[in-house]
Amino acid sequence: MADFHHLGRTLTVYAAQVGRHPQATQRKATKALARELILGTPVDVGTARSNWQVGTTPGASPRGAYAPGSKLGIGEGQNAAAAIAAAYAAVDAATTGADLYVSNPLDYIDELDKGHSRQAPPGLVKRALAVARQEVRRIKIFGNDRP
Repeated sequence: MADFHHLGRTLTVYAAQVGRHPQATQRKATKALARELILGTPVDVGTARSNWQVGTTPGASPRGAYAPGSKLGIGEGQNAAAAIAAAYAAVDAATTGADLYVSNPLDYIDELDKGHSRQAPPGLVKRALAVARQEVRRIKIFGNDRP
């Protein structure tokens, strides 16, 4: 009897984990995507990096840099940290199951993705999507084998 009771408890825990799994995967992948886009964006004054936004609808309004500067360079951290924090907060605040969009409303973001900056090679978006796909593959439904 004890074995069946333990099996019942184990299956109940696993069922709960599976039920949460799709939302956890979506949230982790969206955070990974946003983080990689932000960190991979070439920086002059910080506007492009600061404009990566996460929301439940596509598109957003352009905003200024969180910490504007001049010739900040790819290693710049203040705009990156603020943009990542804002993206993570938007993901965490989204209703469970809602579609999440990562966008940058600046008209020159496509040019940066094509490599029109000496700071970064072309393919910013492609590289970020690859990292997000890797994150999805790494996610395991069951955190451990024993509840």
